[in-house]
Amino acid sequence: MDINYTEEDLNISPPWKFLDTEFLQKVVDLAGDNALIALNVLYYSKDAKQKVFDNISPIKNVSKMAYFEPEESNNRVFLLSTS
Repeated sequence: MDINYTEEDLNISPPWKFLDTEFLQKVVDLAGDNALIALNVLYYSKDAKQKVFDNISPIKNVSKMAYFEPEESNNRVFLLSTS
């Protein structure tokens, strides 16, 4: 999932509605078993980072979660595995 920011909130990309726990749960449920979901997220504050983690952590049917934060990029990649 790689969705651009909106003019309403330039501090997070994708917009929060795509990082909401309920929305992400629907994505995981639609993906089914043996899926790998990649989220490309950009945020610019520790509060936003914590909120992203808080939104992802309660998602059901995710067996593993990996997180990558390259040093030379604002992109953060979250990988959610359903297998």
